[in-house]
Amino acid sequence: MSVSDFITLFRKYAEGSCTDNEKQELFTLIALSENDSMLHDELDLLINTMDEDLAVPNEKANEILSVILRLKPGKAKTKRLFPFVWQAAAAILLLLGSGLYFLLTRPAATNTTQLAVVKEITPAANGAILTLDNGRTILLDSMQQNVIYQSGSTIKLNKGVVTYEANTSGTASYNTLTTPKGRIFHLVLPDSSDVWLNAGSSIRYPTAFTGAERKVELQGEAYFEVAHNAHKPFIVSKGSTTVQVLGTHFNVNAYDDEEAIKTTLLEGSVKVVLSAGRNPQSAILKPGQQAIAIGSPVTTAHSLLTINNSPDLDQVIAWRKGIFNFENADLKAVMRQLERWYDIQVAYENNVPNIVFGGKMKRDLNLSQVLRILEISKVNFRLEDRKLIVSSQLSN
Repeated sequence: MSVSDFITLFRKYAEGSCTDNEKQELFTLIALSENDSMLHDELDLLINTMDEDLAVPNEKANEILSVILRLKPGKAKTKRLFPFVWQAAAAILLLLGSGLYFLLTRPAATNTTQLAVVKEITPAANGAILTLDNGRTILLDSMQQNVIYQSGSTIKLNKGVVTYEANTSGTASYNTLTTPKGRIFHLVLPDSSDVWLNAGSSIRYPTAFTGAERKVELQGEAYFEVAHNAHKPFIVSKGSTTVQVLGTHFNVNAYDDEEAIKTTLLEGSVKVVLSAGRNPQSAILKPGQQAIAIGSPVTTAHSLLTINNSPDLDQVIAWRKGIFNFENADLKAVMRQLERWYDIQVAYENNVPNIVFGGKMKRDLNLSQVLRILEISKVNFRLEDRKLIVSSQLSN
């Protein structure tokens, strides 16, 4: 059976239009691949991209997945029986129901990702750089002692988490915690608020909140669980945008390479203020809402604060759960996430199509594994050291 015939049969099954005989034929074809070591590599990759709470929301996909998961690795190394078939199956399972059916109208491309000659690029690890008020920097993922620094407050590192024990009688100084690309970190502020920093981010904060407010400055992305204090509001600042809260759970995406600052509220209430231009704008969010701030410090012509009443909350906090969520994400948005997570640089060749992806996968995969899934689309990947070159398959 050809690849196109296999995909046609798979599509009929997904649409519910295949006969019992065709369904059995499909399951048999998958079972016949049991002794194919290359297909088993793809099987391991597929299993690693699935999670108990990430089941594909389609009964057909679940049924076919159950058949795949019942396969046991074979010991024999045989000739490839069905080239591309497993990649096509993986594509359907990952993308079914996400509006990307067009990816299955053509056979999956041969493995054009050139990765064999380079060192494997691993996902982000726990670690950060702490910059003290005196300019001293400390690499936290290499620290062994518990007490890091003591001057007005005690800073401790315990199991990969930085905590502060404030001395209210001392003078507060400012620290900056930075997660380079390829690093994430958990910080507990002096008021016991929790902050999780995504890769390529930084947060500047006082070692003690001694004033009338608790203010921090953010660059990049962070998830906050703010300790409640009705008399001392908590403020997150990024350029002309501020987020004011008393005690709540929310996520702020404020990377410089994103076109807007997005504040998404999970619990409680927050006020988002865009002070760019002559006429400040503000909005109070309810749980499940997202504020999108596009601000220019010079003119109001490009300053805008809008509210998204139905953001994909799972997608917003997927990074906190160790997940890549690429639902309705275009190619460059996906590449920006990979740049931060794997500490790589992405470059584009020729006219790369504006592809929209779907599906989810774990963020603990190596870069090559992620690219093997994404290459089912109409793009090729070429990795040179830590530079990932993206090009159109149509240009080859």
